[in-house]
Amino acid sequence: MDDFLRFNEREVLPHAGKISKKQADTKAHAAYELFAAQRQARKEIIGENDQFAQLTAAAKRIADTKPKGKK
Repeated sequence: MDDFLRFNEREVLPHAGKISKKQADTKAHAAYELFAAQRQARKEIIGENDQFAQLTAAAKRIADTKPKGKK
């Protein structure tokens, strides 16, 4: 792994670090939960925008098919 990091011009830590595996796992899970919530919110916004566009298009088609009044 050290050689891979050096090859990619990355810093190699000289020691094991100060964070335990349990702490790292907890932090990773918390970060993923935040990411998943943001991803879900984006998907919902995209879905709402798509529904709005479809409803707008349907309303326009309905309005275009209504008979025109006499002038």
